[in-house]
Amino acid sequence: MLFYFSLIVLPLSLNLFNNNKIKIYLRFLLLFFLFILIGFRHEVGGDFYTYVRGARLANYYASIDDTIITIIYNISYKFLNLGIYGFQLICCFIFLFSLRKFLSKIKYYELG
Repeated sequence: MLFYFSLIVLPLSLNLFNNNKIKIYLRFLLLFFLFILIGFRHEVGGDFYTYVRGARLANYYASIDDTIITIIYNISYKFLNLGIYGFQLICCFIFLFSLRKFLSKIKYYELG
């Protein structure tokens, strides 16, 4: 539980630093830490193996609505050979990139 508590305290502690270069560096480290934490999750939720099995089939998600998911699965499994973890890393990168863009536009980055 202390680990998850640190995920709340660490971003808020960035306000203690006045130097902008240090803040930017610590923000990058925090996002990198979240990238690793989110991207390498294992057995999260009851449907984890359903996604693994479906992704191995590669055509399981091949519908018109899920085109982007199918592309990410194909990149992860066929080009990078990273399996479900590659899929999670790519989705995590997209999420954290969007989150950083959003947080950089608000006044209190760390609070967001």
